[in-house]
Amino acid sequence: MTENNVIIRLRPHHLIDIFKHSGNGRDLTKPHPYGHAQHLVAEKILNNPDIEIEFVCENDDICKPCKHRGADNLCADVLSLLSPPVSKQQYNDELDKRVFKLLEIVPGQKMSARGFLEILLSRISEISPAATHPRQDEEYTGTGLLNAAKRFSI
Repeated sequence: MTENNVIIRLRPHHLIDIFKHSGNGRDLTKPHPYGHAQHLVAEKILNNPDIEIEFVCENDDICKPCKHRGADNLCADVLSLLSPPVSKQQYNDELDKRVFKLLEIVPGQKMSARGFLEILLSRISEISPAATHPRQDEEYTGTGLLNAAKRFSI
């Protein structure tokens, strides 16, 4: 178990984002204007990659304080950069279902963040295109994951 028996509940794409952005040198320590908790969760993971993660296909510990999370626990934000615009909830649910399938993991499964990164590396040629968001490129995803692995001596 992890320090203080803390288990972080995360969508798999959120952990991929933390690894790829930190691996590409993006500062994840500053709070986001939406008020979500990525900066707090990222700090815990980057300081302790052996922390236990429970993977979910629903709004997670990052989403909890977000100003776009409704009373129904669903994201009310829209990805307007897509044509036509798509609900962020729908986009994220579909993205995470693809990631679960590609990585052969299931909602509710628990493992360390480090263990998840090891799985990502074993499937990097598949996961880079699948987990690349609009207006990013696959190289950014792949490079970030590889650099994160180096940081943790994987």
